[in-house]
Amino acid sequence: MFYDLDRGHPDTPEAEAEAKAKDLKTMAVRDKIYKVRLSSEEVEMLKSANVLNIAKFMRDSSLNVVNKRKDKQVYSKLDRDFILELSRIGGNINQIAKALNTDIAKGEPFQAVKVLHLLIAINENLEQLKDDKK
Repeated sequence: MFYDLDRGHPDTPEAEAEAKAKDLKTMAVRDKIYKVRLSSEEVEMLKSANVLNIAKFMRDSSLNVVNKRKDKQVYSKLDRDFILELSRIGGNINQIAKALNTDIAKGEPFQAVKVLHLLIAINENLEQLKDDKK
């Protein structure tokens, strides 16, 4: 491991203080103030949860919620069409399974050739979707 000769070892107190000062320089200036009212019970709940800096905790919590909203998956029209087609195929598979289970429960032989044709059609649809998605 190499160390910067000017700053010394990265674990020294001087290096830590310099890193902290650098972080403070790059931090955005917070010049807006919003007041929030909390009940005594709410403050006690935060303190019992070992929250030392309530303002920082509330700021970080609220920004995390907003950032998670931005991270929501937004589907394009192509993705929605793809998901819809997959859903239709899933419905077809369920219908086939129900028909097979009904025939088996009645003691009737199921038509293997018909099932095979349906499965081949579903497989072709899946292959086409896979090719379209690429």
